[in-house]
Amino acid sequence: MKLYLYFIGKPRSPEANRIAADFIQRSAHYSSCEMREIRPDRVDLWQRHPAARKVFLDPAGREMNSRDFTGLIEKAQMEGRDLVFALLAEQIYRAFTTLRGHPYPR
Repeated sequence: MKLYLYFIGKPRSPEANRIAADFIQRSAHYSSCEMREIRPDRVDLWQRHPAARKVFLDPAGREMNSRDFTGLIEKAQMEGRDLVFALLAEQIYRAFTTLRGHPYPR
């Protein structure tokens, strides 16, 4: 399984970008992770990752609690299926630590 975290546009907060990069680095201990900026007019995520499950942040979408999100990560690992996300670095790290029985450092 590989995780792809895409964000649209330049990060506005260097501190937020540093925090996200830190969580991506931590998550890389569990799975290959990649984070990058994309331009929607140049990238078709459905064509680039046809078999991957896509997870996006949408106010009209289905709400997930931490248990459901961890289940999403677990299912993708079991299926060997890549995941494509909107920016969710901290939640991904939390799911991996929960699956491995590690305490999550808050």
